[in-house]
Amino acid sequence: MVKTVKVNLIPPEIKSKRETERYITLLVIYTIVLLTVFILASLYVRLGISSERAKLDSLESQNAALEAQIANYKEFEKKKEDYLKLKGIYDTLYASKVSWYRFLIEIALITPEQISIKNINVDESSCLIQAESLDVKVIADYLIRLEELNELEDVWLDDLNIQNEKVSFTVKATFKPQGGKVQ
Repeated sequence: MVKTVKVNLIPPEIKSKRETERYITLLVIYTIVLLTVFILASLYVRLGISSERAKLDSLESQNAALEAQIANYKEFEKKKEDYLKLKGIYDTLYASKVSWYRFLIEIALITPEQISIKNINVDESSCLIQAESLDVKVIADYLIRLEELNELEDVWLDDLNIQNEKVSFTVKATFKPQGGKVQ
């Protein structure tokens, strides 16, 4: 076998310098490649952030629009509550079907001249009449007349006070149920 001998006439300093230059060139190429990769990655991340910000802005504008619709809906809810409250009052009044004008006129017509009415308190189901008289028999007659009214039932004498020939009394009565709920 033949041996080949390589003879290097280049001094070792130059040889190491060339190797160093080669490594420096590779280092510069790797550095440029890494910088390019980092720049591309940062551009990609910035593009992703800007697209996410655009999505976020779009969602915020949609949220603002929905909040405005919710505010409008709350106004309708308030109007609905007011409507239901008024409807409840109307249903109550319609269910009682008491013609207050006619009721008060009838009270005035059946009240004898010897009775002085001091106060009439009325709620949705009952009536309280406070009055004065000088004669107990007139009060008894008045109770009978009240019982004969179409609007009243369960008429009874609640309180009777006699002072110095003057009789103060209170009559309680309930209204007869009439009608039904309004649809």
